[in-house]
Amino acid sequence: MKTLKRNFGLVAIIILLISSSEFVKGQDKKIMTRDVSGATNLIVNGNTTIYLTQGNEDVLTIEGDSSALKGITTKVSDGTLNLTVKGGKALASKLTLSLKNYNKIVTSGATSIKTVGKITSNDLKIVSSGASDIDMEINAENLKVVASGASDIKLIGVAKEAYYNLSGASNLKANDLATDKAKVICSGASDAKVNVETELFTNTSGAGNYSQKGKALPKELGNISVKIDGVDSLNFSINENGCSDTTKHKQHKDKPEIYWGGFSMGINGFLSKDNKFDLPAGYSFMNLDYSRSFVFNINILEKNFSLVKNHLNVVTGLGFEFNNYRFDNNYKLLPDTNMLVATLDTTVKFTKNTLNTTYLNVPLLLQFDTKKDKHGRTFHVSAGVVGGLRLGSHTKQKYEVDGDTKKSKTKDDFNLSTLRYSAMARIGYGKLDLFATYGINEMFKTGSGPQFHPFTVGVTLVGF
Repeated sequence: MKTLKRNFGLVAIIILLISSSEFVKGQDKKIMTRDVSGATNLIVNGNTTIYLTQGNEDVLTIEGDSSALKGITTKVSDGTLNLTVKGGKALASKLTLSLKNYNKIVTSGATSIKTVGKITSNDLKIVSSGASDIDMEINAENLKVVASGASDIKLIGVAKEAYYNLSGASNLKANDLATDKAKVICSGASDAKVNVETELFTNTSGAGNYSQKGKALPKELGNISVKIDGVDSLNFSINENGCSDTTKHKQHKDKPEIYWGGFSMGINGFLSKDNKFDLPAGYSFMNLDYSRSFVFNINILEKNFSLVKNHLNVVTGLGFEFNNYRFDNNYKLLPDTNMLVATLDTTVKFTKNTLNTTYLNVPLLLQFDTKKDKHGRTFHVSAGVVGGLRLGSHTKQKYEVDGDTKKSKTKDDFNLSTLRYSAMARIGYGKLDLFATYGINEMFKTGSGPQFHPFTVGVTLVGF
């Protein structure tokens, strides 16, 4: 019993000491204010979080250790508040900025901006770069947003007109920001979610994408080159049909999406001259395992020639095709022969037996695109011819001997045709693209092998 009382007393003393320590620490916390009169623009540098409010005075409130003041610098010049936060104690401080009016907000680095209540502005511009995180409730007549890097922006409220220009891996969530009119430009791997009711102009390039919640149907907007001259000058290029600032802009002809470039994969095989899977007599050794016969394409160049703007284009380019024909038997193709022949290997059991070919491809396709829907995507079809030049071919076997894995590789042309001409058809929606090809000429040289016509069926996985 005495031991229990002694332990209880010890615990009570420890709790009292901890509470006293926290109380002392709490005494070091102070609330300090700085006058930032005349500021309507904000430039923030530093890995910090700032809370924005709108009130009757221009003041920055700092809640934290008094020693943190050294790491928080503020300067108001020509209506712009430059705010820099450095140092551990400064970063741990709570910063709340209250301004009568907000015109421009510029963030960089890992800055986080959050609003307390709604920010109302006639003209509000937001420029975000780096890993900035912005979460705001606004009511604006005109809104302009330029985001780059890995910026993440969430906007709710109301805006009569909006201009969004996103690049890099930036992300915009404005589907709860009700907007009458908007222009949306997405490039790189950026993504935008918007809510527009009456008029929407869009432009996407690269892997840029947007989705639309409102009723407005998208119209094409010419490509615009955005240039941020520097956060100190607050100049960035926003200039399209009345949306302007002290900016530089560059306009190009509208460019349709092309679906040749990228990485794709599928299955490959061959058909007889009667377009059947049945193999002719004497060529049973060419029987394939279609579950493991794959084709891979890396198309590195693409070019279009417009016939009807945005809707009908001639497409060409350059790419590499890698065919892997997987045999389901123990026959091995023989090199240096005038006819395609094979021999049965009875000494080992092949765990892998393939014929591999590599081609350099050049397409000539006619592509049709519908108008972009509310998500900025089109339904597209294309058809044409792909010419191929065989760059190499070899067979490869894998087997085991006394528990050890062995490999055998034989390079030869195996009487394959040097040139290949294939009919191609493609169909897709948005970034999803399905394709199929059929060899117009025979797979092997005339009189030197079976009358096979190669085919492929697959999907584009990553578009350039």
